[in-house]
Amino acid sequence: GPTGTITITQEGSVFTATGPTEKIPADGTKTVTGSVSATAGLAWTISPEESNSIKVSPIAGSGYSELTFTGEDNEGRERTGSFTVTVTANPARIASISVKQESKEVPAIVGSIEVDKIQYREKIDYNDANRYCQSKGWRIPTAAELYSMYQSRYSLMAIDGFEPFITTTNTTDYYWSCSFNTEGVIVRYFGQKTSTTTNPNYPALVRCVRNIVN
Repeated sequence: GPTGTITITQEGSVFTATGPTEKIPADGTKTVTGSVSATAGLAWTISPEESNSIKVSPIAGSGYSELTFTGEDNEGRERTGSFTVTVTANPARIASISVKQESKEVPAIVGSIEVDKIQYREKIDYNDANRYCQSKGWRIPTAAELYSMYQSRYSLMAIDGFEPFITTTNTTDYYWSCSFNTEGVIVRYFGQKTSTTTNPNYPALVRCVRNIVN
């Protein structure tokens, strides 16, 4: 008799992970939630259980589950916990979740940037200054940002924990910007209302900044 081919398509499993839309309060008195959405019976795990003093629960399950994130009292800077949700079934899949906790610390804000409260005491060349800031997750300010920092220097130095700028009138006590012109890198003195340019291989002071992330 006649023959034919029958094609049957089977749907694949579903797997997504969603982090919280709000931050954990600095005092840790409120939890925030995310979720794992997966096909019923599809097993998953989360690691680590604790990241940067932020904990997640549960750390294993199957199918859909709400995730609860808690944080300890945070006296330092705003912190982020990073978690990986893994499906071990074939095909293996992973998803990343980030959770932020607010800080009790008052940040040093100028315009749209945060100024590092720590003053690096040594003078270093431009490349070393750039590496130093990047190692902290920060950057060298632009010439315009550096000028705003200079204008706001007294209010910044009044913030608790803010280490003072170097404000001597020594002709080499200037701060790096990341702005260049035809003569070199633009630098600014904080002990006098002037800016100049210098060779990027010469030593200078650095104060790192970072963009404010809401």
